[in-house]
Amino acid sequence: MPTWATYIVIAAAVVTASSVLWIKLIRPLANLITLTGKLLPLLTVLTETFKDNPDAFKVLADIASEFRTNDGSSLKDAVDRIERAAIAAAGVAEAARLAADELKVGVEARRLMAEQDRKQMQDLMLKLDRVNETVKNGAATGLRVEAQQTLEKNEG
Repeated sequence: MPTWATYIVIAAAVVTASSVLWIKLIRPLANLITLTGKLLPLLTVLTETFKDNPDAFKVLADIASEFRTNDGSSLKDAVDRIERAAIAAAGVAEAARLAADELKVGVEARRLMAEQDRKQMQDLMLKLDRVNETVKNGAATGLRVEAQQTLEKNEG
């Protein structure tokens, strides 16, 4: 292999090795140092706050354990039950809303039917009044109506 090709292969190996080192070692280490710099003041405050109470981290561990399921008695299980109940209640509320809409439609249909019935009843009452007037007028001229009917029977 020529010398120049050897130099190219060596340069490629150096570039590859340095990029692997950068990605796998240097960048994560830089991120860790940055994160440590951000967390150090918080850790200092926590240490200062809990220096008189060594059981504080046990309390924090107990609180953390409440957010893991343990057959129904943890805080997470209670929240899960509440969420399931809320979802079920939403379903019941939707069913109630649909039933209310159906009821509203039924009431409106009955109102329209009652309105039509009242109008029809008014029309029938007017016709009945006209018939009564005709009968009254005919009663006043009763002999003529009766006589005319008799004549019609006899002619027929």
